[in-house]
Amino acid sequence: MDKCIGVDIGYGYTKTYTSEGKRSFPTAVTYLVPEATFSQIEPVYVNGEAFLAGDDALREGKGLISTRTAGFVMSKPWLAILGYALGVNNYACEDGTIVFGVPPGQFNRTMVWSIIDTVKKASVSYKGYNYSFTKMNIKVIPQGAGIFFAYMAGHSDDFERNIAVVDIGHYTIDMIFFSGGKYVEGATRSSHLGVSLILDEISRLFQ
Repeated sequence: MDKCIGVDIGYGYTKTYTSEGKRSFPTAVTYLVPEATFSQIEPVYVNGEAFLAGDDALREGKGLISTRTAGFVMSKPWLAILGYALGVNNYACEDGTIVFGVPPGQFNRTMVWSIIDTVKKASVSYKGYNYSFTKMNIKVIPQGAGIFFAYMAGHSDDFERNIAVVDIGHYTIDMIFFSGGKYVEGATRSSHLGVSLILDEISRLFQ
């Protein structure tokens, strides 16, 4: 069992990474309404409340919860996406490591501790497995930092340089900055000009 998993819950897509490879699915989540759900879809339970997440939520196509809000991170729907991400990776380790990527515009020390505290206190179950996070080693990094780490793996000579990472995402364009290999928190920038907004505008103009 791989004991470490990276989870990047983005505005449009959630990406996961383990030693077995990468997976991606839409960051879609909705409350489960049993009388309105025709197919036999397995819900994700968060603190006793039932949700449909990922591709399951899209199949239902009703009442999708907006992920484009500051309050989405650490909410019950956000935790439902986490449970779904662990489930699709068959992750069942109670003392492993979860590394979260969060939007750079929201990343700060206070948020890091809030995320860790929220996850450790959460009760999440999916497909009959009850996830216990109390013994987990939970890490939080700004989205885009993984790009820097991947680049450094093949360009170690650049480690001491000033490096800016521009991450063109589904909903935002994020920039993070490293100086001498260290993340510079005050240099973070996020703009609401992601790919989905550009495509929405193109569709609007052609329609």
